[in-house]
Amino acid sequence: AVCKGRRAAAPTAMSFHWPPLESNPEIFSDYMHTVGLPAQWAFGEVFGFDEDLLAFLPQPVIAVVANVERLKKQEEKARGDPALPVQFYMKQTGNLDNACGVIACVHAVYNNLAAMGGLPEQSVLGKHLAATSAMTPEERAAALDSNTDFQAVHVSKAAEGDSAQPSEQSDVRHHFVAFVLVDGKLVELPHPGGDAGGRAPAARGDSRGQVDAAALEMKQRRLEDEHEAVVHEYSLLLTGQLEVQRQHFEAQLEAATRAHAAVAAELEASVERQRAELRGRAEQVERKAHAQARRSAASDALLSSVRGDLAFNKQLNEQLVANQAEFAAQAKAAGEREAALQGQVRELEEQLRDMSIHLEAQMKMLEVQAAEGGAAAELNGAHVMPGEPPPARKGRRGRKG
Repeated sequence: AVCKGRRAAAPTAMSFHWPPLESNPEIFSDYMHTVGLPAQWAFGEVFGFDEDLLAFLPQPVIAVVANVERLKKQEEKARGDPALPVQFYMKQTGNLDNACGVIACVHAVYNNLAAMGGLPEQSVLGKHLAATSAMTPEERAAALDSNTDFQAVHVSKAAEGDSAQPSEQSDVRHHFVAFVLVDGKLVELPHPGGDAGGRAPAARGDSRGQVDAAALEMKQRRLEDEHEAVVHEYSLLLTGQLEVQRQHFEAQLEAATRAHAAVAAELEASVERQRAELRGRAEQVERKAHAQARRSAASDALLSSVRGDLAFNKQLNEQLVANQAEFAAQAKAAGEREAALQGQVRELEEQLRDMSIHLEAQMKMLEVQAAEGGAAAELNGAHVMPGEPPPARKGRRGRKG
């Protein structure tokens, strides 16, 4: 069994987590011998509390270190007596939560210095005692927490043993305590609540010895544990009955849940069918709406086209009317120009006729003169000059319209 706490790494100057120790007397003896416990003192195994088993322990026994599991922490805390005088007491703070093994050893050693004949001054135990003798229990806890000599030995011994280090804090449920005799009273150190003193049963006297007093205390605790076991068994029995009832009601609840689930599934299926039907109807209405929208769009487009055609026809008609008036004016102007041209043509034709008549008359005159002989001598070497045409006859030009 091990004491409470977290597994620690190698010690550092900043912080140190104390790893738990295995409940092994050889490890405890090596640990204490390393830090200065005289070689003639050691830790031994307590195989039981019967007198025959206790007889195997070497004598004398000056302290007992027990590894226990606290079942009534608050009740045991209330039994402590801070006024109880002891030679050495230190608190076990939160930082030293896993150091309960070494703290129990320190209490066992420092409260039996007279029986052991003292400690080597240059040993770890000797120097630590000298440095902390005038300190308060809180200051002693801080001094041990920062003592690198203890830390180095602790890490080494915590790695020894057959049991593995716990991986979780919840795996550690046991706690090391020391029992020492103070004025004939059995005192438990350190107290689980961290207060000075500890449990102080009635005085047993020196005649029964340290182990007998500790054995009686442990027997009393065993009876209490047996009582707790009976109470626990009765609680388990009640818990079992409650468990049967719980299973019965859970079965009923499960059946009701299944029935409810079936009804819910049926309702859900019905709702889903209705949803599918509504979706179908909605899609049909939507298709009709789309068709109607397309027809309406086509009608609007046709109406717009017709309106456009009407507007175009109207514009074309207006243009035609305007063009017709313009064409009529142009036709009238063209007619007038044509009439004028026809008048000019007639006039030119009349002039041409007059010219033809004149030329014919001249030719006839020339022919007559040529026929006459007397005129030949006069005409020899002479030129015949055409006469001036007769003036135009104004009375024959016609009307201009």
